[in-house]
Amino acid sequence: MGQDIGKTTNDSPGTKKFLKTIREIRNEVEEALKKINVMMKKKWNTKKKSEIKQKNGDLVWVDATYYSTDQPLKKLSTKRLGPFSIIWKVSKSAYELKIPSIWKSIHPIINESYLISYMKPMFEQQLQKSDNRVINPTTPTNVQEIEEILNSR
Repeated sequence: MGQDIGKTTNDSPGTKKFLKTIREIRNEVEEALKKINVMMKKKWNTKKKSEIKQKNGDLVWVDATYYSTDQPLKKLSTKRLGPFSIIWKVSKSAYELKIPSIWKSIHPIINESYLISYMKPMFEQQLQKSDNRVINPTTPTNVQEIEEILNSR
C-alpha cells in the first residue's frame, strides 16, 4: 500500500553524520543543564533561611508587616508582635503559637518565615512593651478603655 523505499537510511553516510551531530549536541545540552542546576542550587541556598530549631514552649516574635495595628502610621507601629510561646510544630515550616484570645485577627498557626527567635534583652532600654494591639475588623477602632472616672455631674 505504501511506497517501497529501496535503500534503508541507516546505511547512508549522511545519516551517520547527522546522528553523530545530534548526539554531540545532546551531550553539550546535558552538560549545560547540569552546570545551570548547580548554579541555581547555589543561588537558592544563599537566599534560603536556615530552618529555625524551636521547641515547644520557646518564645518567638511575629513579624508585624502584614498585620494592622492601632497606630495611625505604619512606620510608627511596632515591627514585631509578641513574644508568643510555641505550642507545637504543625508541619515542616509552620508553628502553632499561644496567642491571646482578644487578638482574633491573627491566626495561631504561622509560617516560620514570619517568626523571629526571641532573645532576652541585655539592657533595660531594650525592653519592648507588649502593648501591641491588633485591629479586629469586627469591632470599632475608636474604642478606648477608661481607667477611672474623675468627676461626674
